[in-house]
Amino acid sequence: MLSISDLSALAHLSTSTVYRYLVTLRSQGFIEVDVRPGYYRLGLKILDLSRAIKRRTTISLSLPVMEDLANQTGESILLCARYGQKGTCLEKVEGRHYLRVSYARGEPFHLHAGATGKVLLACLSNKEVAAIIREVGLPAFTKNTITDPEKLKTDLAKIRKAGFAVTNGEMHEGVCAIAAPIYNGRRKVIADLTVGAPIHRLEGLRIEETIRMVIEATRKITEQMSVYED
Repeated sequence: MLSISDLSALAHLSTSTVYRYLVTLRSQGFIEVDVRPGYYRLGLKILDLSRAIKRRTTISLSLPVMEDLANQTGESILLCARYGQKGTCLEKVEGRHYLRVSYARGEPFHLHAGATGKVLLACLSNKEVAAIIREVGLPAFTKNTITDPEKLKTDLAKIRKAGFAVTNGEMHEGVCAIAAPIYNGRRKVIADLTVGAPIHRLEGLRIEETIRMVIEATRKITEQMSVYED
């Protein structure tokens, strides 16, 4: 918390100039008037800006790894993160096949259906998961979508233990998805990486190989995130 006089001295600007800047910043939500008269503090908009910068960093560090993974698998690669009660696609690299799976950048999706959302849900506590279910429900997208809270809870526990998720046709019929989490330096899940493809292209030994490649890709990104934060 700083006063106009404090800011004036730090910035080497007149108090009238500082005041004009503060009026503008306050109108945009970047600062707020403190309970102490004449003092100012950072506003909530700064948090949004901070999150945006962190997400751009995540994307820039992830993109080269995603491109390598797309070249290795031939399939579409998605980088997604949780935003409130849903997930959103931050970045994607298209596969080389004519028939491929993808989200549009910025497209929201439910977290309970498909490997991408389930990995993001699995990093939350049971209380947080229950709150999301109460708010947005568990709508069915296909016959394979889990719509029972207890079954979902059991599934998420398995994903936490395994460290990755594999789903078949939960969000879209005939689509297999493999996802694994990306951590920051504090071991907090900040995003996940997904390979999505028609089920017939991810069967048998190929699915085992793809799981290994996805986990290795997320490990590389996690290491880079840790180095960046240090």
